[in-house]
Amino acid sequence: MNPEVADTLSFGIVARPMADLTIAVDWWSVELEDAIGSIGAATILEQCAENGTQALCDLINRGNSGTLWLGTSGYIKSTTANLGEINFSGVDLSAAYDLDIAGGAMTVKMSGSKSLERETLAIPGDESTRNDCNGIANDSTCTYPNMDWRHTLSATYAKDDWTVGAAWRYFGKVDYEGTSDVLASAGSLDAVSYLDVSGSYTLTENVTFSGGARNLLDKEPPMVGGGLNATNANTYGNYDVLGRYVYADVTFSF
Repeated sequence: MNPEVADTLSFGIVARPMADLTIAVDWWSVELEDAIGSIGAATILEQCAENGTQALCDLINRGNSGTLWLGTSGYIKSTTANLGEINFSGVDLSAAYDLDIAGGAMTVKMSGSKSLERETLAIPGDESTRNDCNGIANDSTCTYPNMDWRHTLSATYAKDDWTVGAAWRYFGKVDYEGTSDVLASAGSLDAVSYLDVSGSYTLTENVTFSGGARNLLDKEPPMVGGGLNATNANTYGNYDVLGRYVYADVTFSF
């Protein structure tokens, strides 16, 4: 295999329209050639049958009875190789605002990412294998959910020895394109929001108590079944698979 080669370009602006407000916007683009990956067995079989691509047909090994799936004598090679292209581009937005309230200090932050392009060319020179997976999940070329927007909005308030905070994590809606997955056949995976809370108390200069909960409302992840190659029991690791997670700890410093 050849090493991957990428052209990257980014441009950013940081502005401070008010004394306590900072805003940053970054545009980025990555064009990757000779991407190292694997062509799925379904794609290999489809391209060989429909287009007669010899390089892919050579990866198909039929068993003694002509089968591909019964026993171990029939199989399809799907090892890593230099594929065509992977092109990503997007815009990242962040903002922070500080203010004084009731003798304490509050900080509000927002960090979001807008995906503009997530395009792949699975087979070099074969434009029929070019796919834009932005905002899409399916059962063949765009298996993982590619949200076109996601963000985290958080607020933290500190006063004396106390600090409390809350955060809203948002994962945008993803369209589903495919036929093999029954649970995702409604046409899309809905947007998901999570609420996190946290707090801490400084008892002494050397002792701090803290705790909180992630996914406080115990929001379930979208269930997609096995047809989308999900890696976490019929759902995706992008989401909070474990449900509500409560934690507490004590920190001693010397």
